Amino acid sequence: MNKILIILSLVFLISCSQEPEDVNFITVTNKEYGMEEYKFYIRDLVEMNAKNLPITMDSNTKWVGFSRGSELKSVIYSFLLTSRDIQTLSETEIENMDAIQKRQVENDYCTNPQYAIVRTYGISSEYRYSDKDFNYLFSIFSKDFNCDN
Repeated sequence: MNKILIILSLVFLISCSQEPEDVNFITVTNKEYGMEEYKFYIRDLVEMNAKNLPITMDSNTKWVGFSRGSELKSVIYSFLLTSRDIQTLSETEIENMDAIQKRQVENDYCTNPQYAIVRTYGISSEYRYSDKDFNYLFSIFSKDFNCDN
């Protein structure tokens, strides 16, 4: 679990950019972590992290993908709910799973100190969930979070 948090933290830390008009690389300017004016190519960052996947998050969830989003300063996390099959789920069950997962992800995103830089620089994330057969279930977007509480 610590490896996952370290990887997520590094991804978000590296995602901080001072050059939003350039889609080929991002510039990390966080002196606290000794990375002042250090440039990372997004495609290399994605490839580096994708090599470590899949990662089992818990008994029902597997992190299977990491990619750059279509918007600047955005990333996509892809997860499988390994014990679920879309054919056995009602629309209401999917909506309930979405709501429960959104509360958990939002709480972590808004309160975990590792995400402070992400919140400060407005890095957007999509958390995509699929069933065990890779059938899309729902997405959660960090832009929908309310971290003002």
